[in-house]
Amino acid sequence: MCSSGDCLLRCANGERQTRCRQGKEKDSSKGCPKRSQGGKGHGGLQGRKGTCQTKSRRKESAQRLVDKFALDCAVGDDFDQVVADPRVDIVNLSGPNHVHTAQGIAAAKAGKHILMEKPMCLSMEENRALSDAVARAGVKSVVSFVLRWNPLVENLKSLLAGGAIGELFYVEVDYWHGLSDWWTGFEWASKRETGGSTMLTGGCHAVDALRWFAGDEVEEVTAFSNTHMYANDPYL
Repeated sequence: MCSSGDCLLRCANGERQTRCRQGKEKDSSKGCPKRSQGGKGHGGLQGRKGTCQTKSRRKESAQRLVDKFALDCAVGDDFDQVVADPRVDIVNLSGPNHVHTAQGIAAAKAGKHILMEKPMCLSMEENRALSDAVARAGVKSVVSFVLRWNPLVENLKSLLAGGAIGELFYVEVDYWHGLSDWWTGFEWASKRETGGSTMLTGGCHAVDALRWFAGDEVEEVTAFSNTHMYANDPYL
């Protein structure tokens, strides 16, 4: 699921350059051999690229994805087959939120590089377990915070890095998303045990944008909310 956000940056005129760190059908897991860069365990894949497996909780949804993009690959509903396939170099994990950590750990243990839909976990315990597994395996991983590839955000990032708009002293990101039952993932995303929270399902995009623009980590958090108008909304 890709979402957009509105970003507001306020900068003061200054000489110092501000340098910032640079940091999906929702129901599928894909194994993708790529052009190898000599990564761990994948030296034999040089010059190869493509998708060799597409798996989903429901085989028919995997088949729809394959048909949509005219892929020539195996289709099924068994994730274990993806991580066991020696042809697979990169695993794309884009299933429901609550399966990300377990699948990510399995992929890391199998020596696969990981492209994962956000959120990577639903708890700090899962966060540490997945991070540790990736570090031990020595594989590469990236979480799909798509605002970093949004043209508007990329342009703002470039202006900041070049000092074109002065020194950054305030960043604000307003994130609005009208999720409801129109979205095919709403059934599992609207439940705490499988979706986690509204922050993990969507709001984390705004937090990631803040961190990326600021080039720094969060030190303190405060929050307020008013759900009175939405008392009957199952997503709150």
